[in-house]
Amino acid sequence: MVRIICEGKTDKKFILGLLSHIGIEDKAGDFEIMGCKNNFFVIQKYKMITQLVDSDQLKRLLFVLDADYEENDSRYGGYELCHQEINQLIDKLGLSSVSDVIIIRDYKTNSGYLESLIFSTLSEEQKSCITHFLDCSNFMSKENHKSIINQIYKMGYPNEPYNYEHPNFNELKDKLQKLYRTEQDTQ
Repeated sequence: MVRIICEGKTDKKFILGLLSHIGIEDKAGDFEIMGCKNNFFVIQKYKMITQLVDSDQLKRLLFVLDADYEENDSRYGGYELCHQEINQLIDKLGLSSVSDVIIIRDYKTNSGYLESLIFSTLSEEQKSCITHFLDCSNFMSKENHKSIINQIYKMGYPNEPYNYEHPNFNELKDKLQKLYRTEQDTQ
């Protein structure tokens, strides 16, 4: 048994789509949704998970967190801080031998979140179109890319799935394939 520990429902839905794309189906029950990034760092949230690992029922964990931005979160924001803090937590919980981590981000800036990763995989024409739309729209929070970029992409390009073949998705695909390959090896 494996678990993918992620922040929210949007992350789960996206990861399920990517799993389907790489030929891994029916894994919706493998997720643990934390609700927000700060919950990743609450030790009490892992009581059941550590019990399952200790009883040899849970063989592999994949922690999927957004990098976010260091200027917005001096404790967990940005790739380096987030990676450092989650690895310290995993060590403290004694889960290092069964865990892997991916910090979701725009690989150019090493910060951001799922929507930043998705935006980074768009063609320059698509990026320009979305940016132009945001610039001339009356959205109250134009800076909140997390809440609107993905929706704009879906509305503007309803017949085009995400470009899962883009190199920026490779790390996530590799970690997911490793997670499920390891699961098959241990059965």
